[in-house]
Amino acid sequence: MITKGVDLSVYQQGVHYAQLRTDGFVFAYARAYDGLVADPSHDGHVGCCRAVGIAAGSYQYLEWSSDPVAQADKFLTTATIAELRPVVDVETLSAGKAVPPDAAQRTDAWCERVKRMCGIEPIVYASLYYWRAMCGQLPSLGGATGWDWWLADYCGPTHPIIGQPYVAHQYAGNVPLAGQPGLWDLDCVYDDNFDVLRVRS
Repeated sequence: MITKGVDLSVYQQGVHYAQLRTDGFVFAYARAYDGLVADPSHDGHVGCCRAVGIAAGSYQYLEWSSDPVAQADKFLTTATIAELRPVVDVETLSAGKAVPPDAAQRTDAWCERVKRMCGIEPIVYASLYYWRAMCGQLPSLGGATGWDWWLADYCGPTHPIIGQPYVAHQYAGNVPLAGQPGLWDLDCVYDDNFDVLRVRS
């Protein structure tokens, strides 16, 4: 069994929120910040999702050109953390399409700041390639006491067996969605385990 969700940002306009709920989407993550730049659609997406019974949370796209702690502080001024755990989106590649050598340390700094300031364990969104590279840089990032991982792997809503545990899966990106304008990133949680996304201290 899967529990379905979507990502929302300024790129999703004219959303039919009630239709999302009718179509079985139970949760949504709205982008609060792209680095230090606020996403103007965040509050509207969150409010409209809640109004139709979709649990709403916030994420930040981590930019490598800015201090991760400063980005976390900006995120926390806007983020909605009442229902779902905060998420950091880690995917920017450096020149040559390589994972930056300090990617793990910067991601860890963001997570530590968010946890210290709001008391909630965040989740790291990354591809398998990115996650493995970061865990190589800083093994504790994904160790037994590390941060939870949200897998980005566009293989459809099937549970890929990859040898490393993850709590959620973005299974499609930039795809059309029936009854909705624009393109969408689609997420899910497997095995009726939606509680893993809910706020916990």
